[in-house]
Amino acid sequence: MLLYLAYVLALTIIGLVSIGCGESGANSPTPGSASETQRPASPTVTITKIADTETQAQEGASEEVNLLISFLESQDPEVRGQAILDLEELGAEAEDAVPELLNVLENDSDPEVRSYAAMAVALVGYRHDSIFSTLQKSASQDESEIVRRMAGVATLAAVKRKREEQDPSLDRTFQQVSIWGQDSDGVVRFEAPNWIAIDTEDNIYVTEFRGNRVQKFTPEGHLLSQWGSSGEGEGQFRGPTGIAVDRAGNVYVGESGNHRVQKFSPEGTLLLEWGSHGSGPGQFRSAMGVAVATDGTVFVADFGNHRVQAFDSNGAFLMTWGEPGSEKGQLLNPIGLDIDTHGHVYVADLGNARIQKFTKAGDLVEGWDILGIDGIPVFDARGVTVAPSGNIFVTSTADGRVYQFGPMGEYAGNIGEGLAGPHGTALDSSGNLYIADTGNGIIRTFIPTGNAEGT
Repeated sequence: MLLYLAYVLALTIIGLVSIGCGESGANSPTPGSASETQRPASPTVTITKIADTETQAQEGASEEVNLLISFLESQDPEVRGQAILDLEELGAEAEDAVPELLNVLENDSDPEVRSYAAMAVALVGYRHDSIFSTLQKSASQDESEIVRRMAGVATLAAVKRKREEQDPSLDRTFQQVSIWGQDSDGVVRFEAPNWIAIDTEDNIYVTEFRGNRVQKFTPEGHLLSQWGSSGEGEGQFRGPTGIAVDRAGNVYVGESGNHRVQKFSPEGTLLLEWGSHGSGPGQFRSAMGVAVATDGTVFVADFGNHRVQAFDSNGAFLMTWGEPGSEKGQLLNPIGLDIDTHGHVYVADLGNARIQKFTKAGDLVEGWDILGIDGIPVFDARGVTVAPSGNIFVTSTADGRVYQFGPMGEYAGNIGEGLAGPHGTALDSSGNLYIADTGNGIIRTFIPTGNAEGT
């Protein structure tokens, strides 16, 4: 059993990473593919191919499926386990068994059998949207750690299989082209680069959490200007985090340490500031992510108050929404924000490890949990960036990855090689991706390649 689980986990890590610093992974084996036909047998299952010996007189997959389904009622967990493996081998031909496999996943008393059922559900029933809620529930709530891990892996496998069947060209890849902050002349240096914003001319702005400043660059990474120092005075910073640029080029910076927002001209001249420590309207317990709508409304993630606040461009309070909790529409330590082309506000809900999508008035549109590549739910979702196409990029410092999802939250791959505690991301007008690699003290730039969809 453990050998099988390790094998599937290894295949998943190889086959499901479809964004990879220039490697598409298109030729990698995926669970259920022809390259997986030499599956090692489970050492805890001694019987082999039940259906082979008891269906010799029957013809067609449907008869075999029906017989295998009947074995799921066996009192012997080894029989149930082998029947599940045989159904999995049939793939989509066994999709009539999906209801019974889901029942096993939810109710079987043996965790090893449930772990088999999780992957079988994915590879047999990936065409059925109904499987995903059960898989995600098992990934987060099953009492067995190995079942939680396998259910998480199975979720990613099902999403990938479904996407490939709909359009085999949907793998998205990005190629790293440059790193800022490792200049031999020392002109560009970062102290914990945190968040990134890009203006209409593709100039890039970076906040430095420990450096307590903002740096402005050309798209090629040439330093244009910088401003800020450590302190509580006007134009100074204590832990600057979120940053956003409006259509006029004005720059808004959220400060976690000073519990305020400061607004600057494109050259770094302070224009105004608002906020103080507290829980009232216009007050913050760590002002984190900032996003500016096309009408000039400024949204701020109020980390410690578990809410989002909205202001006009002059800092006047407009509204607040969100309350602490884990139910839909509730927030626990919201940290990253972005706004799509339709005006929807996306919130990286750190404490709940999920992304939630709201209207500007705070009405929940939809949300989804974030799953790690090894099947374990990621314990943080920090930065969120929405492309014009609707694709969504989410940073996770817990496992050092930037995840990409489709417009409906479907998993589309990740960038993870070499990253250490990434926070902010941003896309320029050409779809190039910029990542604040906070732990390594650098900014990484990527270009979309192949079928990547950055724009």
